[in-house]
Amino acid sequence: MKILFDHDVFTYQEIGGIARCFSELIGQMEKRVPGSCRMGFKFTNTLYLYELGLAERFGLCHYPFGNHLWAKQLFFRINRFLFHQAVRRNDFDLLHLTFYPAPEIREMTAKPIAVTVHDMTPEIYPELFPDAGKWIAAKKFWCHHADLIFTDSAHTKMDLLRIFPDIPPEKVHRVYISGGFTSELNAELEVPESYLLYVGGRQNYKNFLPMLSALIPVFHEYENLHLICAGGGIFTEKEKEVIRNAGLTERIIQKNLNEAALAQLYKQAAALIYPSLYEGFGIPILEAFSCGLPVLLSDRSCFPEIAGNAALYFDPENAGSIEGAVRRILAEPELRQELVRRGDLRLKDFSWEKSALELMEIYRQYI
Repeated sequence: MKILFDHDVFTYQEIGGIARCFSELIGQMEKRVPGSCRMGFKFTNTLYLYELGLAERFGLCHYPFGNHLWAKQLFFRINRFLFHQAVRRNDFDLLHLTFYPAPEIREMTAKPIAVTVHDMTPEIYPELFPDAGKWIAAKKFWCHHADLIFTDSAHTKMDLLRIFPDIPPEKVHRVYISGGFTSELNAELEVPESYLLYVGGRQNYKNFLPMLSALIPVFHEYENLHLICAGGGIFTEKEKEVIRNAGLTERIIQKNLNEAALAQLYKQAAALIYPSLYEGFGIPILEAFSCGLPVLLSDRSCFPEIAGNAALYFDPENAGSIEGAVRRILAEPELRQELVRRGDLRLKDFSWEKSALELMEIYRQYI
C-alpha cells in the first residue's frame, strides 16, 4: 500500500486541526506499515510533522520567513510543482488530498483519489463565509469527483449527503478522529481559582455572545468565577462592549497559549463550556476528557454522537438552559465526578491508532 499526500495543508498550517489530524494519521500508518505513505512535497513548517519525527523520516525541510504570507505563497508554488511531479511519476496506489486543490489533479491520474470533508459549516452558514465561494466550489467539485470521501462524524456525513443528494452514500465513509493531551504535558500557569474554559473561535455559529449573555447572572452571583477564552484571537469590539457593560472586564479573559499551557488550563478549570451550533467533530471535548474536566455541551450537531452520556447538555439557543447547566456543575460536586468518570470511559472509544487502522482498511477496498 502506497498512499500519496499532497502539500496543501502542510504548507499553510503551522498548527491547526486539519494539519494535526493528517500528521497523526500518517504517523500511525507508518508505525503499522512502514513505507505506506508518500509525501508529495518538500517544504513545511507544520509543527506536528517535526514533533512526530515525520519530517526527518520523509526528508522534509523548514522554509524561511514562514510568518510572512509571501513566503507561504512562494513555497506553496514550489510544493505544488513537486506534488505535480509526484502525481505524474505514478508511484502510488491512492492519492489522499489534504484540502481541495485545483480540478486539474483529477485529470493527471487515473488512480483512486480520497478527500476528507471535516464539516459542512460554509454550506450551512453561507452568510458567515461571504468570500469562500471559490473554496466552496472546489469542495463541491471534489465531493463529486473523488473516488471516496472521509468524514470525521456520522453527522457530517449526513449533512454532506443532504446538501449533495446526488453523491452515492456508499462512497462516503465515517472515520472518527481523535484528540486529547498526553500526561507529559505540564506548564506553570497563573490562573484564577475558579473559571470556566472556552476553547477556539468565536464566530457567530460558535454562539459565544449568546452564551456570554446567558451567564451574566451567574457571574454576578459567583463573584470569584471567571471565564477564560483560549485561542480565537483578541476580543472584538462587540465582545468588549458586552463584557464591559456587564462589569466583567477583569473576569472574562482571552489567552493565546501553547499546547502545554492549554492542557494546564483544562486541568484546572471548573468545566469546559462548548455552546456551538455546529461542528464537524469537536476535538475540545476529547481534550477535556483527557484532562479529567467535566464538559457542558450544546445538544446540537455532532456533539451527542461524540460525547455520548459523558457531558451535561443544554439547548444553545435557550439562555435558561445554558445558565442552568453552569449552575448545576458549580453546585453539584457528585455530578462533576460522575461526568469525569464517564468522560474517561468515553475517551477510550477514540484513538489515532484506531482511526488509522480504519482508514487503511477502507483504502484497501479501493486499491
